Amino acid sequence: MLLKKVLLTIGTILIGTSVLADCTRSPDRVSILIGSEHVNASKEFTELNPGVFLSWDCNNIMLTAGIYENSLGDPSPSALVSYEIYEYQDFSLSAFAGISYFPETDGLDLEYSSHYVPLVGLQTNYKNIFMQFIPGVENQFDMLITAGLRFELN
Repeated sequence: MLLKKVLLTIGTILIGTSVLADCTRSPDRVSILIGSEHVNASKEFTELNPGVFLSWDCNNIMLTAGIYENSLGDPSPSALVSYEIYEYQDFSLSAFAGISYFPETDGLDLEYSSHYVPLVGLQTNYKNIFMQFIPGVENQFDMLITAGLRFELN
């Protein structure tokens, strides 16, 4: 069963990245997700969330696709579109929206039954460090903060 989940996840990522690759011939950046913090969580979540994401810079829009271990401990493919709001020297602020696939959603008390979880938030970047701020899920946590490292490929 786990093998089936992993193969489905890898297939989703390959399809997603091939669609996004039309923006440029190769990704501009790789980001490594390290972990998260569920602020004021009402239950235990997995806070170590290793993952890898590839990003394509399309003028003012950044397209990102990748896979990570979600807060319930399952592999989750994810795709995001972000727009840079502010940049000054080594610091930038972007707004993003996207979707992440959760194979199991029993650990989340969502108001809908889909395995696709919407993601909307802000991302700050300072040199090679990024942090994301995502509004929480009602009655579970107030905010999700993720952090990791990013590296230019070009």
